[in-house]
Amino acid sequence: MNVNILDYGANGDGKSLNTEAFAAAVQACARSGGGYVEVPAGAYLTGTVRLASNVFLRLAPGARVLGSPLLRDYEGPERGCAWDQRLGRITGNPELNLCRALILAEDAQDCGIVGPGTIDGCRGGVPAPEAGRPMLVVFSRCRNVTLRDLTLTRPGMFCSYMLACRDVTIRGVRIESATTPCGDGLDFDGGENVTISDCLIDAGDDGISLKSLTPGEPCLRFTISNCVIRARYWGAIRIGPESTAGARHIAVSNCVFRDCNDGLKIQLTEDAEFADFTFSNITMDRVVRPLFVTASAAFPTGCGPPPAPCAVSASATSTPPCSGGRGRAGRCPTATSTPCPVR
Repeated sequence: MNVNILDYGANGDGKSLNTEAFAAAVQACARSGGGYVEVPAGAYLTGTVRLASNVFLRLAPGARVLGSPLLRDYEGPERGCAWDQRLGRITGNPELNLCRALILAEDAQDCGIVGPGTIDGCRGGVPAPEAGRPMLVVFSRCRNVTLRDLTLTRPGMFCSYMLACRDVTIRGVRIESATTPCGDGLDFDGGENVTISDCLIDAGDDGISLKSLTPGEPCLRFTISNCVIRARYWGAIRIGPESTAGARHIAVSNCVFRDCNDGLKIQLTEDAEFADFTFSNITMDRVVRPLFVTASAAFPTGCGPPPAPCAVSASATSTPPCSGGRGRAGRCPTATSTPCPVR
């Protein structure tokens, strides 16, 4: 069954808060056995939209889901996330809720978002500290997840964060987060059977990041292809270092990396297994370090001496950065003093 949010009181004027209308539409769709929640053209301001099993959000051409400027309008996964635990220990604040999101699904299956409309976080509304900025899309422990043919723009923090999800397809997604601090494109905390293809990513931090902060949840069988990634001063594709369970069977092919500090950034972690990585047909343009690998990286809380790099080889072509380029930490990549490679 397909339902239209206008039938549940939604107003696409860009000013009215539509959180209750979205919730009613999702619940009605779920009760009927699932289908699409249709979002027609318009600008729909809302707090967190919780998806359910067998429910997809479908954004029509000209449809924009806008993030509320008020932090109280956002929710995170009821179980929390590993970022809360890790940064809670570092900051001494056990009440962090770092995985608040505009679109949220938890313990659901057969769900997702399809375009061609836009999810616009409005940068999380008013300026807020890092611990308070909401993400755009969070899926926690879900199965059969789809993100397809849509635009994700102006997140408060990460554009997309997936925690221990299985059977994920991300195709034809455009990501615009270049002006957002910590504006990662696609972030994964573990996961299995993930396919990412035909995406255009312009990120304010790492383009695609594979980590495994949650014990027992490695990144397994990820395929990334036909993507163009711009990551400003960070990595186009980053594996590690915050990884208790490692990553295995990762394949990256037919991609273009532009204007990045690092192309392929691999940071291995003690006591975690990293194996079977394949990189092929990758073109890099204005990338400071095409391939950067460290071994035995800990969970860093600041800069320290870099670990010794591994000896690796990969098939990649690279154009050197322009002479006026700037590496991460705001330093010229040709300067004698180099930035700390472990963040």
